[in-house]
Amino acid sequence: YYNYILQERNIKQVIKQYFDLKYSSYVEGEYKDISHLLDMTVEGNQYEVEFLKYEIDAKYEIDAMNYQKDYSFEKYPLNIYFNKIDINGNKAEVYINVEDDGVKGHIYPVFLGWGQHEIIMIKKEGKWIIQNDLYTDLLGHKSNKKLKDVEELRRDYKKRLDKFIE
Repeated sequence: YYNYILQERNIKQVIKQYFDLKYSSYVEGEYKDISHLLDMTVEGNQYEVEFLKYEIDAKYEIDAMNYQKDYSFEKYPLNIYFNKIDINGNKAEVYINVEDDGVKGHIYPVFLGWGQHEIIMIKKEGKWIIQNDLYTDLLGHKSNKKLKDVEELRRDYKKRLDKFIE
């Protein structure tokens, strides 16, 4: 029983750190490594790291052009509710809800993925890591991305930015 509680605590710690590092990276404009929390043999996790770097670059390109000078990002409380943790040996399924603090005017980066997440974790070399973070984003896309999508994302962003400048 005590071992199960300890495993649960470790799992929660990894998930909270994962979201905190992503959020801090965005607010501070500097990539904070999340790869040690992810199973990097999974292509979707390679995408996750590249996407985070892209989001930081995109935000600061816009900031540098002063289009959002009134638009400051601060770090506000992020609520992570653990609904279910199902540990089965070296694998765990974790169901969480990610929500903002509900204060009007507090702006959060949308890529954190609001709502319900199904997080698949595995224990590798004695440590819990995230194998997959499944959620539906604001556009209704499942978060199961591919690495090649990053280039498409960059092209799309450049097109939108060019239209914005004209």
